[in-house]
Amino acid sequence: MSKDISYVQVDQDGRMLDRSSSSRLVQRPREKPGCWDAWIINGWLFEIASTFLGILFIIALIVVLLEYDGQPTPHFGAFGASLTLNTVAAILSTAAKAALLYPVAECVGQLKWIWFSKGRRELSDMSVFDRASRGIYGGLELLWKTRMRTFAVLGSFLMIYGITIDPLSQQLVTYSPLRVETPAYATIPIARGWREDMPGGVGAQGGMIIDGDRQDGFVASQISLMTKGAVLNSLYSNSNETARDLAPYCPTQNCTFPAYQSLAVCTSFADVSSHLREVNVSSEFPMYPIRHALTNTTYIYAPGILNVTSAAPDETKRPQSSDSWTDLTFSHSIAFKHARRPLTDMFILHPNGIEGEIDYHNGTILAGHTVYGAVEFVMEWCLQEYTTEVVNGIATTKRHHAKKLFTDDNPERHREWTIDGSSHGSLSRFLDRIFTGNVVNGYDQQFYASSDAAQALFEPYNTWQAHLTSQIFAMENGLRGTNRTGLELMVNNIATGLTNSIRSRSRDVANGTMYRDEIVVEVRWKWITAHVVFIGLCLVLLASTVVATHLSALKDHKWKLSTSAVLHALSPSLQLDTKGITTDSEMSSLDREQLVSLRHVEDEGWRLVSHDDKS
Repeated sequence: MSKDISYVQVDQDGRMLDRSSSSRLVQRPREKPGCWDAWIINGWLFEIASTFLGILFIIALIVVLLEYDGQPTPHFGAFGASLTLNTVAAILSTAAKAALLYPVAECVGQLKWIWFSKGRRELSDMSVFDRASRGIYGGLELLWKTRMRTFAVLGSFLMIYGITIDPLSQQLVTYSPLRVETPAYATIPIARGWREDMPGGVGAQGGMIIDGDRQDGFVASQISLMTKGAVLNSLYSNSNETARDLAPYCPTQNCTFPAYQSLAVCTSFADVSSHLREVNVSSEFPMYPIRHALTNTTYIYAPGILNVTSAAPDETKRPQSSDSWTDLTFSHSIAFKHARRPLTDMFILHPNGIEGEIDYHNGTILAGHTVYGAVEFVMEWCLQEYTTEVVNGIATTKRHHAKKLFTDDNPERHREWTIDGSSHGSLSRFLDRIFTGNVVNGYDQQFYASSDAAQALFEPYNTWQAHLTSQIFAMENGLRGTNRTGLELMVNNIATGLTNSIRSRSRDVANGTMYRDEIVVEVRWKWITAHVVFIGLCLVLLASTVVATHLSALKDHKWKLSTSAVLHALSPSLQLDTKGITTDSEMSSLDREQLVSLRHVEDEGWRLVSHDDKS
């Protein structure tokens, strides 16, 4: 059964005529609402659909982040533009917020009618609820105005919360460098064997042999200038830093090499001072009657400062008469007799302080004698194990176990790692020729070196300073506790230089893994919690509003944010009391003084009436 809608007469100035004198002007039967009105306008379908649309946007955001988390930085191109992942995340987050805030606003509007239906309220509350559905200021105002007595405060909170969703979405995606393995290999040279070039065979012309001998048309291996330069550069560099191992080929500047082996030159040291003996040779050398000797060919005179001598006897240094090459025989070795085929075995003898009383004023020894020390070092072939890592272009090589080769008389056992015997012999003679000489202090208090190597090897001891002229003063203050570490560093650098020279000319390589720095996406999933909480609170508000409406006096009436509902709700007497539209401040003042409530008026429907309205 349809109901009539009545209208009230007003005069030409808009004033409502007296109710008793007014007549019913137009009466139109109410139409039964269709599906659109029932489900969309008068129902919650649109709000529910918008909520689920917002949830779908959040799900899409999570799917996109899952897809690209830990992956290279993507770029989404369309119509000539390039969008970053941050932009895509911001778009989805903003779309989700817009879809979710629509039902929030509608719920705040609906809770407004429930608020007025529960008792007398200030008419100004109507504006407060309206502003709360639109932004942060109204939300704060509603929180203060209602003193948390309506569920609409959750809507106000969500309006405020929604403002933070955009900046929080920017915290979801960050970027970090990640080393990604490349399909290409990094390489580093290794040596499986060594052989210097032969300048010629039988009858060859133009071969330059310095470190070997020519016999019966056979030409020894020529030691290349590169090999010699590796020795001499390390010897004369006087560096206080450890020589670096060979650098790998690593174009990306980030590579790793697992354990690999290469032919190398290794060194060993031993203090053999305890083997020195004092020998009186006054009958042969009356000027220097005392010598300190390790062997008959290895000794230093009392006034000597440094002596470098090979552990090979002199007879093995002369040309051999046989048709085959033989290595130097280091038969005088003390500490390294096991090294049957070393490249070189050397003794360094030096003063190591003075025991006794010294007259510093006159520079004479009152009582006592000079103490001498001796060091033996050996260079020999070895199989060295390395690991190498390159980080940002800086290569770091670590040495691990080294297996000495040729510790017996049968080098043929080592078939995988081969050294040409002729090349070995020539290099051994070259080193033996280099590492020889002595340093003495003359009567003029000047130091004299018999070879460049003797001068170079003298430097690590750091024995005297230029301003010292007294030999005795220098011995007491400079030689005691001599610096053998500097000597070891120099000899080790020579071995490293030789190893690098041999490896750099080899065609064999060890493969390593090459990495490139790639910027990848890193999703900070904890920030997605803000979106999930927002969805949860929006669902709570929507469900609570639906239930609250059904349990209230309004039942199935859902006016939400309808402006028409506000206009139709004003009762005739309230329209007279509130007057017409004036300034906003004046209307707000009048609305605060006017207490109203939402009532159902017979034959008129729901009306906002003042508390003294009897209709």
